[in-house]
Amino acid sequence: MEQLLQKQSMTLMNAVLDATQDYVLGGDFILPEYCPDVAVVLKCLIKPYVQSRRFNGNVLTVDGTAVVRVLYLDEERRCVREAEFSQPINCSLHGQNECDRALPIVDVAVDYVNCRAVSPRRIEVRSGLTVSARAYAAQTAELPARSADERLFTKGVQKTVATPLVETEKIVTVNELLDFDSALPAAEQLLGGDCTAVVNDCKLLNDKAIVKGQIYLHQLYTDDCTAGSTYVLDYTVPFSLIMDVDGACDGLLHAASVALLSDTEECVGGSRGPNTALEFTAKLLVQLHVYQTTQANFILDAYHADYPVTLGKQEISLRSPVGALRQSVSLQKSVALPETELKEIVDTWVLPQTVVGRQENGHAQIDVQVIVCMLVRDAEGTVAYFERPEELRVDCPMALPTAVNESDCELNAFVAVQDVNYAALGDKLELRLTLSVSATLWECVKQCVVGDITLHPDEAYPSDRAAMRLYYAQPGESVWNIARACHTSVDAVCEENELGEDILVKKAVLLIPTC
Repeated sequence: MEQLLQKQSMTLMNAVLDATQDYVLGGDFILPEYCPDVAVVLKCLIKPYVQSRRFNGNVLTVDGTAVVRVLYLDEERRCVREAEFSQPINCSLHGQNECDRALPIVDVAVDYVNCRAVSPRRIEVRSGLTVSARAYAAQTAELPARSADERLFTKGVQKTVATPLVETEKIVTVNELLDFDSALPAAEQLLGGDCTAVVNDCKLLNDKAIVKGQIYLHQLYTDDCTAGSTYVLDYTVPFSLIMDVDGACDGLLHAASVALLSDTEECVGGSRGPNTALEFTAKLLVQLHVYQTTQANFILDAYHADYPVTLGKQEISLRSPVGALRQSVSLQKSVALPETELKEIVDTWVLPQTVVGRQENGHAQIDVQVIVCMLVRDAEGTVAYFERPEELRVDCPMALPTAVNESDCELNAFVAVQDVNYAALGDKLELRLTLSVSATLWECVKQCVVGDITLHPDEAYPSDRAAMRLYYAQPGESVWNIARACHTSVDAVCEENELGEDILVKKAVLLIPTC
């Protein structure tokens, strides 16, 4: 036996980590002394923050904090109260291969939250989280290259191969003093809210990347805890940074993302007096992945004109970014209002739960499951909380490269709520949402290729005395299979019979030349 082809080294991008883990969060929390007793729990919200990600071999250790925000009513049941607690998150996810250089992307989703008041001063919280992480790294594969033997025939395919060129991250701190709108009164107490960061634009220059984005901040506050009046603060805070990226240049495929590490809000003095401004600080982790792409040839099948061969097959995974989008999308949605008689809607916010994207007919279609949250006040002035699960569909044009099949595509999408406008009309709450949508489209192909070819020179085929022979071909037969069975070349069969396609569409008697 003789190894017919020499090996060539090829760099491919393989998944070193693609794992999820369920994480149970729970505990009993005692109210701080400055908080009044709990009469009714309205809503418990959990915001996970991931502070660190560390690879140790094939294990990724994730450390973070879950901020537990409880909205409740005191005995008067007129003013919304808020208590905030924190609990650590620590878990490990196991990857397929050892890697200490890949830059993992980690996401923590809240699956469910159960909250109840055990006593007027104690709150019990139970929650389920899903921690997911993925990371890709360049790995070398040894695959055969074409030999100088002209009597060896190979059938191949050309594929786009992407490998990470640069993976880098940077922490940036954003500080802003945000004055209240002139129509809003001074705050007595903040009741908490939500904060989301998104990347709006990323440009590569010579060895640099310019990343721009926005932070969407939604806060609820009261100016009088006795009367219970509440107000909403909405701000959009821009951020930008320059990252050093060796080898980066315009035209390279890339993906930028941002994660919120922490955020703090505090009422301070503003231009109109005490407690008329919000001091806002956020710490962001910006991650950038830059890819280089090349065209590579893979051998799918082979045979020799004189001797049998043994083919060693192996499966490889090819993953390549083929498109990206970032844009704001406006949607309208009608939601059923509570049946109780309402005096006012205190606040409405929308929480994305799950995001599922797919590529279809030249469009990125993203299905988002959300929870529409409503704080309302009834005719007697009592505050109540209601929520409605809803489904949203985002449809954005996103063309595919010509050689890419939709069935081979995977769409990774992220959706953030940028703005919520609402109005009560009859028994419906009419919502107008502005969503910030970002998505990366990947071509993901599993290809079975020839890993090695072994020649058997001691088992030569019987020699043909005739220069030609007849072959009765059937519809659907492949010229490659016919040439292989007859130990001749595809080009010779096609030239002799004036064939222009590899698959025969009807019966035919072919002249097969001896190779």
